[in-house]
Amino acid sequence: MKMFEIDRELVKVRSVTNVPEFKGEKREHACSVKFEFQTDNTVLDVLEPGLRKAFYEKDNGKAKTNDEGQGELALPRQDLDLTQRKLPLVHMPLKLKKDFAGYRLVYHCGASEASEIKLGEVALSDFSVDMQPGGSVLVTFSSYSKPGADVQGRIDHMAQTEIEISLLPPEEKQTDLVDKGSKGSKKKTAAEKVGGDDDPFAGSDLARDAQDEQSEGDEQPDEAEATE
Repeated sequence: MKMFEIDRELVKVRSVTNVPEFKGEKREHACSVKFEFQTDNTVLDVLEPGLRKAFYEKDNGKAKTNDEGQGELALPRQDLDLTQRKLPLVHMPLKLKKDFAGYRLVYHCGASEASEIKLGEVALSDFSVDMQPGGSVLVTFSSYSKPGADVQGRIDHMAQTEIEISLLPPEEKQTDLVDKGSKGSKKKTAAEKVGGDDDPFAGSDLARDAQDEQSEGDEQPDEAEATE
């Protein structure tokens, strides 16, 4: 399943809130930043599968009115299949119970990569979507992180400005490729099968010939005793 992410998108920083935390006598500084950006309605498939089809359908070419009775003038996007909004009486924005953890947040500020602000272990929450006619969606969410004192002041000054950011989802942990079925029987190698009870040639003509030769060898001493 595709995860929510942003790749060098221009977003608006609606607010920056410092969040002091106390752990005993130790005090830590955290930061909550509320972002807002506009994108196409396919983002709904990532945030909540089924939401886009519930609120959008194919444009039938007929004029629609919004919840205030006014005509919707937004032109449908040509790169989307579902652009006409349904259920116009549902009030927007729509809040989503979504929380993500372990993200990496990059503020692409300055003229070079050295001036970028990179934060790890970022938590995302408070998602809301304003589904608009024509297939566009205004997404709002909050990020929670613990930037150092050396960059906190720079983030504070971003409030009510637009800046390019990237949000990278946590990397999937590689599954342990060592035998997962250790609780059950372990598969034997070809060599083990040849040397063990499970003979891969059992029942074949080769196995029967070898068995006949062994039987003839076992009968030879008896013939010698009969001759004597």
